[in-house]
Amino acid sequence: MLVSRMLLGSLLLAAVTMLGVMTASGSAEEIQGVLKRIDKNKLAIVVTVEGKDKTLAVNKDASVVEVRSVALKNGKTAEQLTSIETGIAGLSTGSKVTLLTESLDGKVAVTSIKATPVAKEKDTSDTPKKTKKKTAKKKTAK
Repeated sequence: MLVSRMLLGSLLLAAVTMLGVMTASGSAEEIQGVLKRIDKNKLAIVVTVEGKDKTLAVNKDASVVEVRSVALKNGKTAEQLTSIETGIAGLSTGSKVTLLTESLDGKVAVTSIKATPVAKEKDTSDTPKKTKKKTAKKKTAK
């Protein structure tokens, strides 16, 4: 009887400990969207997800990487990750982002940002256009 009570007590203690560890670590979520705005001072970003804007705090130690597709010799593509040392300041609005968030004590913070820059279209608005110069012919008096 004493052994079964000790065993039951040990199991109960282990269950309570596991519950505490799971609660302390929080829950994680993956969010995909388009980066709309960056607030470097407040360490926050605004991401458009399914047509709605979401403002999220970014952890000061968040991992920020840029993803580019690289063509391999066998015709397949692979992802090339480059760390952005300047953090969220190095991101570009309009980039597609995959965020990992963690919730701790009711507060949600981004812990990882994987950004895929959008290809920029060639801006031709500043390119001078070729124009024909109109030259006026002077009439000479005869």
